[in-house]
Amino acid sequence: MVEQKANNINKVDTNLNINVLVVDDNQINRLLINKVLKKWGANADFAENGQEAIDKLEEHKNFDVVLMDIHMPIMGGLEATGVIRAKTDTYFHNLPIIALTASMLSNQMGQIETAGMNDYILKPFDPATLHEKLSRYQKQ
Repeated sequence: MVEQKANNINKVDTNLNINVLVVDDNQINRLLINKVLKKWGANADFAENGQEAIDKLEEHKNFDVVLMDIHMPIMGGLEATGVIRAKTDTYFHNLPIIALTASMLSNQMGQIETAGMNDYILKPFDPATLHEKLSRYQKQ
């Protein structure tokens, strides 16, 4: 399985013109995603919880997509997405938010949609899947 994922990353068209905010409390997950995003030429910034993500989004408003972990201390991804979607600025309504989750149960899919998330990626992530989903939101 690991060999297959390694092959998938090499098949991916590497250039992504995109600014990504990665929100995950796990440092290893952030490092792995950062390594892959750098390889693709994407710009990445990081937050360790939902509150930090909200603060960065309000300050910069230059992200094309958010990769948001569901379970984090201080504020989880579902709650943070709800706060982001409740803001009046259209940037926050239109910003694509992709859930990062270790498991996908049918009730979680409903929670992700209800919170206002656009999509999800299972962890550990497959680079080809991540690239395909991010490429939908890159700058043209």
